[in-house]
Amino acid sequence: MKSLIQTLKSLDQEKILSAYIKVDKPMIKILELEEFDKRKLSEIKDEYKILWHSFYKNLLSLKPILKENGKRGIILGVKTVDHAVSHELVLEDEIIQYGVKARKYGYSLVDWEEVLSYCVAETRYTRKHIYEIMAQVLHNMTFWGYTKEKIQEERISIDEAVVDLDVDDDDGSLHSDTTGCSGFPTEIATHYHSLEEQNYIIARSAYAAHLLGKEINELISLLKYSQ
Repeated sequence: MKSLIQTLKSLDQEKILSAYIKVDKPMIKILELEEFDKRKLSEIKDEYKILWHSFYKNLLSLKPILKENGKRGIILGVKTVDHAVSHELVLEDEIIQYGVKARKYGYSLVDWEEVLSYCVAETRYTRKHIYEIMAQVLHNMTFWGYTKEKIQEERISIDEAVVDLDVDDDDGSLHSDTTGCSGFPTEIATHYHSLEEQNYIIARSAYAAHLLGKEINELISLLKYSQ
């Protein structure tokens, strides 16, 4: 598997930017504002592109750094229950050991050098939707800002504000997704919804687990084949 930085360098930069803009909801809202004339919108888009290209050039100049514990993160493309393109971050050793029950992780506050060391799964779905998935990854990386300094500021702010975090056992650089595949914990669904709504949420959760399991099983096969 290629690393994230290798994958990014192999793709067309402008196509990644186009996909990124479609993921950036605040930017989409700005472009839809009627009070801006075409000239103003053009200026906004130009400034946006300059900022993005500056970030992207800086990102590709960084040297990937693997976690000290040697655990390898893998970015895996997944189809949602609404048939939208999405992705998950999983760890190679956990995927092999736990299969579909392996934890999924967030990484919006992880050092960019570490994120660049993640591998990109070579599953058929991931390869088919590689530009959309790369755009989502970059959007996660820039969620708190377009510079490493902004990310660090947010990390410090969160560390000071939150005491009880559900984090990785080592250094907390990977944050576990506690909502599971459905994006809504089943135990919460059973407390706050009618029986019909509970069944609907549980069914969506089961279908989401099926879709994720399909991709994970293919990934496991590829990992075993490469060994």
